[in-house]
Amino acid sequence: MAFIIDKQTLNDLKIFGDVRGNSIYGLFNTTRTRGGSDILEEMFRYPLSDVDKINRRTAIIRFFMERKIAFNFRNDWFDTIEHYLSNTDERTRLHPAGDTFRRKLNSYIGADVEYQQLHKGVQASIALVNAVRDFLRRLGTPNEAYREETEQLEQLLADPTFAWVPVLRNRKLSYKLTAEYDAILRYNGQEAFHKLLRLLYNMDVYAAIAQVAARRGFVFAQALPPDDMVLRIEDLRHPLLEEAVPNSIAMDGRHNVVFLTGANMAGKSTFMKSFGIVVYLAHMGFPVPARSMDFSVQNGMYTTINLPDNMSLGYSHFYAEVQRLKKVAEQVGRTGNLIIVFDELFRGTNVKDAHEATVEVMKAFARKHNCIFMISTHIIEAGEDLKKACDNINYVYLPTIMQDGRPTYTYQLAEGITNDRHGMMIVNNEHIIDILNSKL
Repeated sequence: MAFIIDKQTLNDLKIFGDVRGNSIYGLFNTTRTRGGSDILEEMFRYPLSDVDKINRRTAIIRFFMERKIAFNFRNDWFDTIEHYLSNTDERTRLHPAGDTFRRKLNSYIGADVEYQQLHKGVQASIALVNAVRDFLRRLGTPNEAYREETEQLEQLLADPTFAWVPVLRNRKLSYKLTAEYDAILRYNGQEAFHKLLRLLYNMDVYAAIAQVAARRGFVFAQALPPDDMVLRIEDLRHPLLEEAVPNSIAMDGRHNVVFLTGANMAGKSTFMKSFGIVVYLAHMGFPVPARSMDFSVQNGMYTTINLPDNMSLGYSHFYAEVQRLKKVAEQVGRTGNLIIVFDELFRGTNVKDAHEATVEVMKAFARKHNCIFMISTHIIEAGEDLKKACDNINYVYLPTIMQDGRPTYTYQLAEGITNDRHGMMIVNNEHIIDILNSKL
């Protein structure tokens, strides 16, 4: 089963974005081929929920990082070959009898564009196959995780499609040889060739991720079976923030709910996004921005951090919250083993209703021991009610420190429930009441 996510979660965590470097996908997308970029996007859209698959991908990327394996294949080969293989029109098939004086004349004066493109495709194909052979010779013995793909590469090179390929270094082929090689590569060997390209695009992705991990100091998480109900992350941080403050969090089946409080601007939303991103990357088998991590694999994740009003359906913010909560509750009951992140539960209604609803919903969440919940709120009084009713909730907060009458923020988690109430002080510091009371 695939790891369950939805559009809201992707948007909350900024997995994809319009700007290349301003999303989690963009952070890792240093691939050198379009095929590699497509596979990377596929990995991001479909995280894993299988322990063995996650750990296998992690081991492959670690192998590439430790060996400092680079993707040293020419980019233009892939564009040329993709274009070459896409043309399977029988009318363009080369025949030995087609090497006429007219064709030679057209080739001489540069008028035989179609043939030149096919010749270029054959040359690029031969060059790529020889480069793969060189890569495998230099690679040596791969680790257990990458051995399967290495063996697939070796088997493909032994396939009749490629076994004959001579070592040609930028040498122009005769028409006869071009026609002979073209028939094997473009028509008879299409399936084998696409398998080879897929493996090379995978290699492009592994090398790109490994380089990002090495450059940014990311680490590899250890995936554990779901029944263990373990989630431990040391010094997690937001990968898109230059000077992110690290925080640690630990949860298990006996303490599977986090009740997070803190003043506005104390960093609650950023922490929750950081947490969600790290969990997301771990379920992809990717390196994570943390000092260490081990986690029980879950079935999916739902976040509600930047929930918009739904104007087209006439939904208020509160009703949008309720509909989102209903969807999540149904999925929790149907699937289990989910990670749920809600920022400012019931912010769209009055304090009394928000208090009552927050307590009742969190009590219901706390009874679901096969899921992990992280809920933030401004309703700090709800924490005292929950302490009387539940024993599996962790209470943490992000402190505010007053310096010279102004709030400063540590962005560092502390145990307990905040008692910070500095909203009116901030209003006064900005002289808003004085401005409104001043005479024009």
